[in-house]
Amino acid sequence: MPKPALHALIWSEELQCYELKTGGQLYRSFRQEDEPAWLAWMQENRAFAFEGRAGHLSIVKEARPRGTGYWYAYSRQARRTRKRYLGRSATFSRLEQVATDLISKREIAIKLPTQTMRAAPKEPRWPFSNRLPERRDVLLATKLFPPQLPALLVERERLLKDLDAVLSHRLGLLSAAAGSGKTTLLSTWAARKRASGQLVAWLSLEEQDNDPASFWNYVVAALRIVEPAAAETARSMLQAPSPPSLATILASFINDLAATQKEIVLILDDFHVINDPDIISSIQYLLEHLPARLHLILAGRSNPQLALPRLRARSQLVELRDKDLRFTRAEAEHFFARAMERPLARVEIDVLEQRIEGWIAGLQLAALAMRTRENYTAFVQQLSGNQRFILEYMQEEILERQSPELQDFLIHTAILARLHAPLCQAVTVENSIQVCQQMLLTLESANLFLIPLDGERRWYRFHSLFRDVLLARLQALYPERIPVLHRRAADWYAQQGNIHEAITHALAGSAYVFAAELMEQSAAYMCFNGGVSQLYGWIKSLPEAILLAHADLALTTALQILYQSFYSPDEAWQQAVAEAELVLVPLAAQLQAQGAAFRTEPALRSLQNRLDLLYTWMASRAAILQENVAQMRLLSSQLQELARDESVVWKMLPVHHLLVKAANARALLPMLSDLRQQAEKEPQPYEAVWLMEQIGEAYRDAGQLQRAYQIVREALERLLQMGKARSMFGYIHLRLAELHWAWNQLAEARSHLDAALQFARTWQHTDIQIASYAQLIRILLVKGEWREAEQALDEAERLSRASQWKHQRRLVTAARAFLWLARGELTAAAAWADHYELDFQVFSRLDNEEYAETLALARVLLALQRNEEARQLLHRLLTRAEQNESAWYIVQTLAFQVVALQANGEDAQARETALRLLRLARPADYLRIYLDAGPYLQHVLQSLLATTVQQEEHAREASLGASVRTLLAAFEQQALPTARASSFASQTIVSGLLSPLTARELEVLHLLEQGKTNQEIANQLIISLATAKKHVANLLGKLEAENRVQAIANARKHGIL
Repeated sequence: MPKPALHALIWSEELQCYELKTGGQLYRSFRQEDEPAWLAWMQENRAFAFEGRAGHLSIVKEARPRGTGYWYAYSRQARRTRKRYLGRSATFSRLEQVATDLISKREIAIKLPTQTMRAAPKEPRWPFSNRLPERRDVLLATKLFPPQLPALLVERERLLKDLDAVLSHRLGLLSAAAGSGKTTLLSTWAARKRASGQLVAWLSLEEQDNDPASFWNYVVAALRIVEPAAAETARSMLQAPSPPSLATILASFINDLAATQKEIVLILDDFHVINDPDIISSIQYLLEHLPARLHLILAGRSNPQLALPRLRARSQLVELRDKDLRFTRAEAEHFFARAMERPLARVEIDVLEQRIEGWIAGLQLAALAMRTRENYTAFVQQLSGNQRFILEYMQEEILERQSPELQDFLIHTAILARLHAPLCQAVTVENSIQVCQQMLLTLESANLFLIPLDGERRWYRFHSLFRDVLLARLQALYPERIPVLHRRAADWYAQQGNIHEAITHALAGSAYVFAAELMEQSAAYMCFNGGVSQLYGWIKSLPEAILLAHADLALTTALQILYQSFYSPDEAWQQAVAEAELVLVPLAAQLQAQGAAFRTEPALRSLQNRLDLLYTWMASRAAILQENVAQMRLLSSQLQELARDESVVWKMLPVHHLLVKAANARALLPMLSDLRQQAEKEPQPYEAVWLMEQIGEAYRDAGQLQRAYQIVREALERLLQMGKARSMFGYIHLRLAELHWAWNQLAEARSHLDAALQFARTWQHTDIQIASYAQLIRILLVKGEWREAEQALDEAERLSRASQWKHQRRLVTAARAFLWLARGELTAAAAWADHYELDFQVFSRLDNEEYAETLALARVLLALQRNEEARQLLHRLLTRAEQNESAWYIVQTLAFQVVALQANGEDAQARETALRLLRLARPADYLRIYLDAGPYLQHVLQSLLATTVQQEEHAREASLGASVRTLLAAFEQQALPTARASSFASQTIVSGLLSPLTARELEVLHLLEQGKTNQEIANQLIISLATAKKHVANLLGKLEAENRVQAIANARKHGIL
């Protein structure tokens, strides 16, 4: 498709002036009195498009050996270009006169309405910063049902029986030339099967479906017409803001359908229009793993690029081809008996059947042509030639005999894939809606290849053969009208809210400015519903000048494309980069060379800044992958500087970098909180939820576990309300599981891990799977379920081997070390410790994975009685954790420091360290960490008990005494035979009470401490008000309190708060 002119002079009927647009942006307006300024502009430029009152011209200044050159006007008509000399310049009246001379009167009547020419936004627009888009149906329902059966239907029993064999085969294939009756045969078969109770799903395909997301969205929608619960997970994946890979979606699709007990036939009509390699590969994969109760039928004009020989060899294929679909002599006779007012002689039928060779479209054309003939025999005898000749001859015969008005209607509506009276009126302009509806009914009643798509006769489509002929005639007679007609269709679809069809027609009509504006309007919705790839495909089709005018849209969509592949394998990442650079490279060149002519200087700098941000972030992936700390710091500084004044989506890029290399997550709390407020204000709901999860981690690092739990829990509730799954769902469940694990609420932790794993397995999210298995192994080891832990470890190792990210391997290594220790396999543990190369850069970051691996090494050293090595390693960890103000890491390190000191015989220092640990970490918040430290810590606590009891008159030491007793009771409970089957903390939170607190009561207690009302507690915990009141009443009873204040005081006395 040729690139449009950079400049365009367009007559505005509304403003009664000419508007000069550059790159789709309004440069200035000219009235008659401004003509000198216009002529001066012509002296400085060399080409422009002219859309005046009379029509469209291309105006070019052609160089000459002498002088500055002369202007010429060009008009292309009926495949012929006409040229007219203008001179050294051209006034407005001269341009209009030449346009009138070059363009016929008929063209003038089909001029594009001015309201369809939309100017691009004057200021950069952030396409994804609107409110959360409302859900709406963007699928065309008429594609999901078989076309209505024709009035002159010939029931073809032999072929219908052949199709029945599909129910015992994987694939049915109807491959034959256009006009062979494939769609009619399948529609008849589908109607019969549905009447007998068979589930038959239908999808009519079009060229626009050559996008994997669009294609599979339609397939799923077709299946859900007949089985509403089908492929629910695949559907949610396809409509997710960040969809997983096509392989993942397809696996889910197959698994969902394999679980159904109902037999379903899926018919894909016009499959020949599909040429996308990913779609074809996915269909091949589907055929190889087709569920037993799903049968597929493909119909098209050519063989699909599938492994058909393999299916034939396995007797899994039913085929119907041209020779099978041809009408027999009896079928042809039956057809003509119903189609003709006067019967044909047997010899005439014989000649027609012989010369047309049973080609159904040819027979129908012949019947239409003979209706106006008196002498059937003469007509039949002169009929000869191949299908193409017959088709062209018959079409000429049929079209020429229609009224001029009807011919006009047919030719000008041929650009439409589907016809609807109001749409036809918008495209043809001259006819009313009532006239258009009457024409559609007339065409249908005359059997002029018009197929109704619904029972109400509101939507139709032309037979594909007939439409091809009409389009060819439109191209031959009125090529310059084709863009105009498409633009009118685009405008109508846009007014109806069908942005997909509107953009498709706008691009086909070269209305690039209008198309780009529609893309901006729909960008948020499309990205929210998994349409990023479709949106990006449209953006790539924009001319470079329009691309620059809508650079915000292009850059943000490219960011979305890249972000989806950031953690993917290198091959997928490189493919995403190559795809993004199809837009980024020309955009960068345009910004550098011509940007100032398009945008104001601040806007130009803003776009260049975003381009730099994107390229810097792309470069950061290699640094993160290689764990190049110096490079990460450099790029992080650059990203922060570039993103300083950006919107929150772009600020996420440096924030991600900061979190990856953050040494002090607590220090990031103010920045994260400010960003969350910005995200709430813009609004960017998903970014707000992501930031809430990161704020939760920062609170966890600061030792504020209850605040961490509250904000992460709120993030989960928001995500569930949004109704769109994405990776945050898994990470939030991981964060909640970690907090419940720290509280020794192992059942609750397991529940969250199960949710994270189910999500990660279905969506094939490796990072979440490995992290979930690592946490699950710790729980299984506490419960003594070693075999299950081994199985979880095997799966984690398998996933880790396939991953290129080192941080995931650290989690797996730590889990393997814990399993060795639990099973007493010290030889293997010692071999690992001996060959472990300690990376001291670890101590500059201390993220979860690096800390887990280093702490596992310390525990192995302690088990091997290499106590001094362990003590030195723990001392280094503690020093860094203190510098980073990470209470979360300090508590875990102190617990094992106590073990190392006690094992090394340093009893006094062990007690001092234990006292520091107790003052820093309440048992209710870190119970599992205390218990994991094992007998050495238990022994130190027992030795502390006498000291703390003697000092109970001191308030702080009294609290410490309660904490020690709580922990010793927990150690004793864990040692009981039943302790492995249930978590101590899930049943009892504190010893010394008449009746111990449950996990839920502990949550309520912490909310009481914050001053929450009963209603606020109910809202926070998602329980009824009556249930909240019951929990509060139970708490008062167990804590022997008369009111809330006394309950909180007693809880503090017992060391619970």
